[in-house]
Amino acid sequence: MNGKWITCDKTVETPRFHKKITAADIAAASIDVSGLGYFTLLINGKKVSDDLFTPAQTNYAPRDLSKFIYPIFDTIGCRVLYLTYDVKEYLVEGENTIDIIVGNGWFRQDLRKAEGETSYSDRLLAIFDLALTHTDGSVEHVVSDGSEQCFAYPILESNLFYGEVLDTRLFDEVPAEVAVSLDDFVPEVFERQTCTSDRVVRTIRPKLIDTYTERRTHAKKTLWDTAENISGYVQLRVKGERGSSVTLRFCENLEDGRPVYESSGGYPCGEGERSQIQTDVFILNGEEQTLEPMFVYHAFRYIEIEGDAEILEPTVKVIHTAMPVVTTFSSDNEILNWFYDAFIRTQLSNTHGCVPSDCPHRERLGYTGDGQVTSDAVMTIFDSRAMYEKWINDILDCQNRENGHVQHTAPFMGGGGGPGGWGGAIVFVPYNFYKHYGDVSILEKTYEPMKKWIAYLCDHSENDLVVREEKDGWCLGEWCTPGHSVDINTPFVNTCHMIVMLEEMAEISDVLGKDDRGELIALADRCRKAVADKYYADGEYCGGVNGANAFAVWAGLPNSETLLGKIREKYEALGCFDTGIFGTPILCRVLCENGMSALAVNLLASDNAANSFYFMMRMGGTTIFEHWDHIHPSNSHPMLGASAKWLFDGLLGIRAQSVEHTDYVIAPCLNSIVRRCSGSVPTACGDLAVSFDTRFGLKKVAVEVPEGITAKLVWNGKEYPLAAGKSSFVL
Repeated sequence: MNGKWITCDKTVETPRFHKKITAADIAAASIDVSGLGYFTLLINGKKVSDDLFTPAQTNYAPRDLSKFIYPIFDTIGCRVLYLTYDVKEYLVEGENTIDIIVGNGWFRQDLRKAEGETSYSDRLLAIFDLALTHTDGSVEHVVSDGSEQCFAYPILESNLFYGEVLDTRLFDEVPAEVAVSLDDFVPEVFERQTCTSDRVVRTIRPKLIDTYTERRTHAKKTLWDTAENISGYVQLRVKGERGSSVTLRFCENLEDGRPVYESSGGYPCGEGERSQIQTDVFILNGEEQTLEPMFVYHAFRYIEIEGDAEILEPTVKVIHTAMPVVTTFSSDNEILNWFYDAFIRTQLSNTHGCVPSDCPHRERLGYTGDGQVTSDAVMTIFDSRAMYEKWINDILDCQNRENGHVQHTAPFMGGGGGPGGWGGAIVFVPYNFYKHYGDVSILEKTYEPMKKWIAYLCDHSENDLVVREEKDGWCLGEWCTPGHSVDINTPFVNTCHMIVMLEEMAEISDVLGKDDRGELIALADRCRKAVADKYYADGEYCGGVNGANAFAVWAGLPNSETLLGKIREKYEALGCFDTGIFGTPILCRVLCENGMSALAVNLLASDNAANSFYFMMRMGGTTIFEHWDHIHPSNSHPMLGASAKWLFDGLLGIRAQSVEHTDYVIAPCLNSIVRRCSGSVPTACGDLAVSFDTRFGLKKVAVEVPEGITAKLVWNGKEYPLAAGKSSFVL
């Protein structure tokens, strides 16, 4: 990149940097370009690429982290991405124009203060390097150098959480020019973006469900239903008087037929703060117009449109990081079908800028806890390799270089969490990545940071129990158990996580040819003894609350082999989950790996009125809620969906035996409440499909194996080798 960073006066909300160039005898042309927070590139007035919200969010630059709500005094890494586009088709012989419109994005997010002062700068930046290859083979570079012009684009307000205000009348006026200056910003790491950008992936025509007049303000309003909870925005075709405005507000829930904004906005935000309601405002020019925001997206099901203008056609554009679904799943159980579809929709709504977030509206943060606990399921169900390659870099960037502390969000934007389930992402996500993609390089890059993290945990332990994290910060263990109170002991949960991290690192040590296994296992064993001494009593751990015995089996704690009966007895009687975001997939894993897949399936498909996915489905949800038993405050949190992995490993019984994904055991669960089921997963050689039907007293199983894959069907202690192609059995 040969360009220089350019900027303008901080009072300009949305700058448009403009440069005129002359091009002749062009054989090829490409541009490296970036803008902070987000940028849109136009050449000769035409938008280059369908990418949105670029560059992908990263930890852009150093900030004063002491201004966060939970003060952090870490020294963390920074990274900025740029994009490269082939632009030959946009250029003409002679005079051309380059325009870079820059929006606030995360770089200048100064309205929402829930996490403190998180903004990186009060000025927006842009940079580009246009390489023109002439027909004689010579290469000319046209770069940002401060000679550009700058104009205020008609976006008067742009904020990720609050929305945009666009005054379309200003397009008819000659904009005032503002001064351009060079900025001394130097990214610590400045590299090409290789992960997929956000894009419009599909469109929805919302249904008009009501028209009414606000009693207090007499404002005319219409209410529209998208029929599903999504992330994106509305493109509006509208006609109204010049100077009139149309206001769009977005929410997840209705009460008594009217929008409820508290749940999807985190309303109210705090004393003295503007209510966080996702809102777009378009000020009209008097003609028929088609309008949409440029630098914000929303998360919603319902749209309330206010104004006297004629609404000709609203179109919902569904937007997220492009991440194709690579599995299929269908059963005769409507709850499991809902769960699979809802997890997909929830995860996609929560993936923007190649960051897996906790929710797509209220916080939008890359919580390491939510991101790591769902990573196994996401890597199973989606083509998510590029996304996680990028997000692992975010996690590494946000590790304290001095003591190894790992933040609760990556890129770091504040937020609470704990050392096991959250910071443990630095071990769990690369480990899962290796297991799914067989990429040793990811382990080579992350192994030493993992060791620094373990050293941090040891420094924050007492008697081999993890008991604290950062001073004055959070130190959570489990989270979001039913009833909104966590009963399971926090040091127990965090130390169990540490033990499993150590076990995974011992495996990684072997893969990398290190000699750390003995030391890692010795530490794990010390932690196991400490946990047992502290928390084992009356034949179980922590009284068995919130899945504690499943945690014990997962971590291989002393006496854990005696707990399986207790676990079975408890959950057969309970008939639903009492676990939170970590305990739920851990419980499903322990059940499926110890001959109790049917019980795991029955819990996932439970029609219990509370603490179940049935509750979410019955309440009309199309995405997974933040809490088991409550429709507020968020209807789009993927964390409880982490158990979607066990639809494949447990119910269909598709289990890879190698990281190369060429060897499989098929052990379907044929004794659960599910009688018919089918699904497929990708392998190194194509899709592997399994179906079964246990109706009418028969157990019919069909498996389709791609050429080049070794597989066997296992049932009732017997093994049946599977040849390439489709095989059918009656067991």
